[in-house]
Amino acid sequence: MTERLLIAYTALAALATAALLAALCIAELRARRAALKKREDELEKALDMSRRANGLTPGNATFLDTEGWILYLLGRYDEARTVMQQAVSFDMTGSPVLLFHYAEILYALGDAFMAEVYWKRALEKGYDARQIELRLKQPAKSSKTAE
Repeated sequence: MTERLLIAYTALAALATAALLAALCIAELRARRAALKKREDELEKALDMSRRANGLTPGNATFLDTEGWILYLLGRYDEARTVMQQAVSFDMTGSPVLLFHYAEILYALGDAFMAEVYWKRALEKGYDARQIELRLKQPAKSSKTAE
C-alpha cells in the first residue's frame, strides 16, 4: 500500500511541476508577445500568471526573474527592483539573463554604477558581449532620487 501511495504522489508531483513550468512558459510567452505589441493588458495577464507560479514555488530565482522582468516591461521599476533583488539572492547558478535583467532595471532607476556592475557580471557568466558593450557605452542616467 505504501509503495502505491509513493508512486501516486510521485506522479502527482511530476504533474504539479509540469503545470508550474507550463504556467511560467505561458507567462513568459505572453510577456514577450505583449512587449512586441506594447500591450499592457497582456503584460498584466502574464504578471498574474507569474505571481501565481511564485506563490506555489517561493524562492525560485527563475520565476522571480520572470515576474521582475514583466514589472520592468510595465514600467514599474521600483517593484521590479524589489523582486529582482530576491531573484538575485536566491539564484545559485549566477544566471547571466537574470543578472542582465537586474542591470537593466537598475539602469532604468538611474543607478548606472550598479547597473554596470551587474552587466559586467552577466558578461562574465556568458551573456552576449555585443549587448553588454552597447549598454556600457550608454550615457549614465541621472539618479531617480536626484531628480
